[in-house]
Amino acid sequence: MRRANVYINNFNQQKKELEEIEKTPARFSSQEEKVTTESKVEAPESVPPTEKPQEITKKEVKKSAEPNKERDHLKQVNFTIGEEREMKVEDLAHQYSRKKKRRVNRNDVVRFLIDNVTFDELLKYDLTKYKK
Repeated sequence: MRRANVYINNFNQQKKELEEIEKTPARFSSQEEKVTTESKVEAPESVPPTEKPQEITKKEVKKSAEPNKERDHLKQVNFTIGEEREMKVEDLAHQYSRKKKRRVNRNDVVRFLIDNVTFDELLKYDLTKYKK
């Protein structure tokens, strides 16, 4: 019976603590307490007096943390090229890697071909022959 009383007392104590927490107002509820992007962050006071404290704005910090824009716009493309073409692209990548002693894969080969083909070169061929 004594053990049951201990559990009940602990439960009641935790319940009171939760009620007290719920009664306290939120710490950052007002709009005035929000930090703007223009505010400045100063170096801590522990900097030796001979050095001037460096001021860094939050905008500068945000710029340095921006993601790589080149990588963000990349799109993944899936298309069917067939087994023969797949083997040819794989073979081109393998031969290039052996000759140049630098590893490339078939994606690198396809990217190169796309980047270097021109509209005039495409007009020379009947592309309907190059279907699946």
